[in-house]
Amino acid sequence: MKELDLAYYAGLVDGEGSIVIYWHGKTKNVQHYRYILHMNISNNNREIFDPLKAEFGGCVSKWPCPPELIGKRREHWRFGISQRMCAKFLEQLLPYLRLKRPRAELALEFQRRMQPNATHAKPLSDEELKIRESFSERMRVLNGHYSQRGETNRKMGSQLFH
Repeated sequence: MKELDLAYYAGLVDGEGSIVIYWHGKTKNVQHYRYILHMNISNNNREIFDPLKAEFGGCVSKWPCPPELIGKRREHWRFGISQRMCAKFLEQLLPYLRLKRPRAELALEFQRRMQPNATHAKPLSDEELKIRESFSERMRVLNGHYSQRGETNRKMGSQLFH
């Protein structure tokens, strides 16, 4: 992917993206808990996501419109990518990110802890679960979930441009 394209997508991530490390509970196939790196970008134009999906994988989905807004707003699309594919994408965007750079750095640090070919057959140790929970909590703080009306994000944003 060209540098100009990477800078463009970094701008979309900074403005319309989210980077999270979320807890994933037990499922039919996985009988224990785990944490997963995930990133979304939302936009009304589906076409901007086609090169991303072709280059990095992930998925593009139509976001459901609330019933009261049907016919009053344009279609809304979301590009989502997780784990190793997400890390590969963030590594290439990192030089161009501004607002989401600290989140991307934390996400990459988290993903480096994951074993490359790990299966979910064995539960994680209590120690490893605590470490991964710590990553998730730090990401929540960076995303402003524990600050008053985004104070954490405002402080970070003001440091980037001074």
